[in-house]
Amino acid sequence: MVEVVSSAHADNSGKDTEPNQQTIQKEMEQNSGSISCPPLPLIPISRILKGIPHSPHFLQLRSHSEAARKNLMAGWDRTFEETVEEIHSLTAKDFWVRASELWKTMEELQSLGYNVFMLRKRLVELTEVMVDQKLSQLEIRRLKVKAESHRMEKSRLESVILGLKVRTEREQVAMIEVLKEVAKMENEVPKFDGVFASLAMEPF
Repeated sequence: MVEVVSSAHADNSGKDTEPNQQTIQKEMEQNSGSISCPPLPLIPISRILKGIPHSPHFLQLRSHSEAARKNLMAGWDRTFEETVEEIHSLTAKDFWVRASELWKTMEELQSLGYNVFMLRKRLVELTEVMVDQKLSQLEIRRLKVKAESHRMEKSRLESVILGLKVRTEREQVAMIEVLKEVAKMENEVPKFDGVFASLAMEPF
């Protein structure tokens, strides 16, 4: 009898625990799903400036009054638009001076939440063009120096050649004079034969 009661109690105990395990399992699955797939926060676009969407937060302006905040926000909007116009009006001549100031302005705009990605990208691209131009100018300067070195060597060799030409002409004149003297002396050689013969035949 005791064994039957004990068995029944065991069966009832198993039935009581089964719903609890199912509930726990469902809660775990729900929690697991909420952790693995969190909802992405949506950042509302509050303004579009120069065709670029923005969601500035203006956290630095929280201590100002509402009227001051509106004026300052409008001023920063104008600053963004003016920055875009500044980038469009950049020239190679004044790029490095103006680009430095533009980088500072974009950093300030970014700190307020403005979308300056396209502006920074364009300024980086322009900087790369300017760097390539600078490298090209340096290479041109190097080649000009090299060409000047060749020109100076050419002038030196031409001077040497001119000097050698003058010397050649001088040696040519000297050679002709010597050959004339040789020809004159050769013409006088038979006279020595006659003098020799006369002297040999002369009585003692």
